[in-house]
Amino acid sequence: MLLCINPLYTLPFRDRWRMKRQDKISGAAEIERKAISHIKKYIGRKELFEKCYSMLSAYPSMASIWNIANFAFLGDEKSMEKMAGANEKVVLNGTDAVKSNSVILTYSRSSTVSKILQGCKNKGVSVICSESRPKYEGRKLALELARKGIDVVLTTDAAL
Repeated sequence: MLLCINPLYTLPFRDRWRMKRQDKISGAAEIERKAISHIKKYIGRKELFEKCYSMLSAYPSMASIWNIANFAFLGDEKSMEKMAGANEKVVLNGTDAVKSNSVILTYSRSSTVSKILQGCKNKGVSVICSESRPKYEGRKLALELARKGIDVVLTTDAAL
């Protein structure tokens, strides 16, 4: 049994966003999902401005985070949910686009790409993942895919 205590949930909101800013492994879709789940709790409350400000300070160049803040100020939870569901459409379209028995080369890690490749398991695809140094995001992707039964070759970045 593996027990993991996540320190992010014991810290104040602003500190959690600062720590997430240091997260160079999570992809945009994952950050977006986390942002939506945090901000939804503050819609209609006086703390909303501060929470959005902290979030935007952590991710000033992410357009989706600005959209989430705007939807929150408008009280438009439906648009936030629609935004969150858009990634699932990308996964479905990506899975359809991959041809059977393809060999796919990846660099780094994306939760969206991971889901697409997992959706291609029955197509007989194989994946070559680079380690993606210095943070080794590719190792994480290779492990995710291997655990789902997809043939994976992990290689060094230099081998590409």
